Amino acid sequence: MLNKLTHYGIATLFNALLGIFSIFVLTKFYTFEDFGKIALFILIGNVAGSILTFGLGKATQRFYFESLKENTLSDFKILNFSNFITILFIFLISFPFFIILNNKFNLFFKIEESFNFLTLAYIYGFFNIIYFYFLNLIISQKKSKKYLFIAISYATFNFLITLFLIFYFSENYLSRLYSLLIVNIVFSIITILLNKDYLSFNFSFIQIKKSFDFSLPGFPSTLLGIFHSNFDKSFLASIKNLSSLGILDISNRIGLISKMFIDFIIQAWIPEFMTNANKGDKSKIVENYKIIIFFLGIFIFLLSLFCKEILWILTSEDFYIAKNYIPLICLSVFVNHLFTLVASPSISYVKKLQKNFIPSLAALISSVILNIILVPIYGVLGVIISMIISGFFSGYLLFNSSQKSFKLSISNFFIIKNILTLTLFVSSIYVLNYFQVSYIYEFIIKILLIIIFIKFTVDKDLNLIKFKTKFKNYIFTLLSK
Repeated sequence: MLNKLTHYGIATLFNALLGIFSIFVLTKFYTFEDFGKIALFILIGNVAGSILTFGLGKATQRFYFESLKENTLSDFKILNFSNFITILFIFLISFPFFIILNNKFNLFFKIEESFNFLTLAYIYGFFNIIYFYFLNLIISQKKSKKYLFIAISYATFNFLITLFLIFYFSENYLSRLYSLLIVNIVFSIITILLNKDYLSFNFSFIQIKKSFDFSLPGFPSTLLGIFHSNFDKSFLASIKNLSSLGILDISNRIGLISKMFIDFIIQAWIPEFMTNANKGDKSKIVENYKIIIFFLGIFIFLLSLFCKEILWILTSEDFYIAKNYIPLICLSVFVNHLFTLVASPSISYVKKLQKNFIPSLAALISSVILNIILVPIYGVLGVIISMIISGFFSGYLLFNSSQKSFKLSISNFFIIKNILTLTLFVSSIYVLNYFQVSYIYEFIIKILLIIIFIKFTVDKDLNLIKFKTKFKNYIFTLLSK
């Protein structure tokens, strides 16, 4: 797992650094409203793309592992091709609806430009889904070097094309939207070609039925999850304005660097989880999980602690308001992944995706109610508070549900202890900001907080010495090549 993590780690580190640099550059050209429009474009594309695939991507990934276990790769190639063609067919028959609704959409969100916003967002969403559909297949094959090359190339070209369009086309948000379209079209084609050996040009209704039998029981939960994760942003944009969505987007861009950390771990975590689950080695799953949570907590706290300095370096004074929101967004990421990191693959492994439904429904209902109450009063802060509370309750339900199907030695005490510890230390950041002490004293206090946080979160069951030895050996092996 460590070998794979290094490649995913390099990709994540590169993307994080490039993402940070892009904030530094783009805040010189874009306004909060521009960032709001970009966020809305991505939101619409991701929602439309995710809904209209009916979870076929998850089915493809799950049956790839099954084909390895049962030595039925030829059947998988047919299933993979059939799923891909089905997604393409759904896109084509749905396309006219987005063309018809485009003008009403622009009017509702007060997008004045004569730009086919909704239609192009849907096209972006389709190609983005195809890109990740085949990229996830590469991840499932544990081809981490290939993933590294693709991920770095995707991020680099996206940034460079945006810059080119800013200087030679438009300094507003349109440059970013066209860049997203171009890059996703190109890289979806590249990932298809890289997976051509896993496609058998033979369409099978039997394989489609097999995929839908797996994905549809969990699709209502997926649907609820999509609405849950995107309702708040849509509601904020409609109740307040696109500038408010822009403030949330900038805060998310920095706060969700913490999500990048966990995303790169997930690339190696899911295949490793499935491999250990197939072997029946649950203790190894728990060991890896606790180590990941330990390092995730440290990373998230560091990002929260120094978000003010990051904003000073990267942005102008107009964007400093984001320091009030970033620590809470980081806390939300931690709470969510503390549960889902182990619950989601457990439920997928036992093929009981319907168990996602109740937690997803609870998340959606609580999110909608909290957003309706809090957003009109508190705006962006209302969105983030709703996200933390609904994420905790839905995550806890999902975790308990997964434990009934695939029992792991992870106690509720471990979960609650980690949440309370990070919440306490994140609260200390706001106290520190309130008193506005001198920079030297503030730096000393922050170093002390880091040391105390690590002392609080180190678990006696963590085998950090073994992890350190493995990591050292891998680094020496890497350097000797």
